[in-house]
Amino acid sequence: MMKLISFALIPFLAIQTQMAFANSFNQTTWVEIQNNKRVSYTSFQNTESSEYRATTLYSRFSKEQHDRLQQISDSLLLIQQSLVPSTDGYVLKIVQDTYNENLIWTIQNTSGLKVTKAQLRKGITLSQKEGERYQHQLKQSSKTVAASIKQDRYTATLTRTMTDSPSIAIQWPGQCNPETLPEQTDVLVNDVTVKMKVSCDAENQVTTSLPESPEALQVLRQQFSRYAWTTIKLPQKKDEVKFWTVNFQESWDTFIQSPVFAY
Repeated sequence: MMKLISFALIPFLAIQTQMAFANSFNQTTWVEIQNNKRVSYTSFQNTESSEYRATTLYSRFSKEQHDRLQQISDSLLLIQQSLVPSTDGYVLKIVQDTYNENLIWTIQNTSGLKVTKAQLRKGITLSQKEGERYQHQLKQSSKTVAASIKQDRYTATLTRTMTDSPSIAIQWPGQCNPETLPEQTDVLVNDVTVKMKVSCDAENQVTTSLPESPEALQVLRQQFSRYAWTTIKLPQKKDEVKFWTVNFQESWDTFIQSPVFAY
C-alpha cells in the first residue's frame, strides 16, 4: 500500500509564463490579450437562432495560464473518475493512454504521491480513510480551479420583448440589487447616448438592459451596423465592454423574419 504524504495543492494560480501570445482570428472568433489577460470575442451569426448574439469573454489569465488551468481541471476530473472503492479501501488506476506531465503533476500535488505510469496502470491502493480524504481533496481542488478559470461573460443578444417586438439585450455579470438599480439609465454606445431600461437578476447575478423605446433601439442598431467594434460604457460600473459587431445587420435581417421565443 502506498501512503499519502500530504494534501497540499501547490498554488498553481500563481503560475507565470513569459510566452508571448499574438492576436488570433477565425471566421467567428477573435482572441486578444488586454493587460496580459485573455479576451475572446464571438461575432454575430445568422445561421441559427442561438447564434443571434455577440459574446465577449474576459479571462483572469493569459492564454497560456488559462490553457494550463484547463488541463489541470481535466486531469482532476480523470483522477476523480479513476479513484474507485475496493475491498481494501480505494484504488487509483488509470489505464488510458492519457499520461502527461499535467496528470502526474496534479496527482503529486493533490496527494503527495510520487507515482509512475507503470504504477498507475497497475493500480495504487489506498486505505479507506486515505481514499475518502483524497476524494474530498480532489473535489475541493476542482472547485478552486473551476472558479479560477470561469470567465466573465458579456452578451449582446437579438431578442423579442413580451409584445413580440425585436430588440437588443445587453447583459453583463456582477452583483446587483433590484431595489437600488434604476429602472432607466443613459448608456454610452461608441460615445453616443442610448436610453435603456435596466433589470437585475440577483439570483444569477446578471444585469440586463434593453432600449426603452423604438427610437433608442434605432440608435443602438445604427451603432452596431456602422462599426465592426462597438464599445459600451456599462451603467453602475466603471468598466467598458467591447463587442465584435461584424455581421450584425445580416443577423438582424434574418432574425426579424424568424419565429423566436419572447424574451
